[in-house]
Amino acid sequence: VAVEFEGADQSPGEGPTLNRWLITGTTITIITRGKVDRGSWRYRVHAGEPAGLDLTPVTTPGTTYPCAFRLEGDRLTVCLQNYPARGRPKDLVSRKESGVGRVVYVRMKPGEYAGQKQ
Repeated sequence: VAVEFEGADQSPGEGPTLNRWLITGTTITIITRGKVDRGSWRYRVHAGEPAGLDLTPVTTPGTTYPCAFRLEGDRLTVCLQNYPARGRPKDLVSRKESGVGRVVYVRMKPGEYAGQKQ
């Protein structure tokens, strides 16, 4: 629904990629242009306000990306720190020169994505 990086709106460029996240009990798989597994993370959730999320790439497990997130109804907002040494974002805002990307997704209804290549 919305994508920002360091406070700049990236949504127009992201739209054509049809970027989606497939979230299971242990992993998040990135689906781009209808192709499954364009990358996957293992994740851990941490309590707090905002809640924390650690994303570790499945194929390169040496780096963990600290995130903050909020799930409100069917809307998931995630702020991902692209420079892990800077630590977890303190809020759900992407600021200039912060290294933080912010994405907002809306849960798809069952079968809504069925027409895409997998």
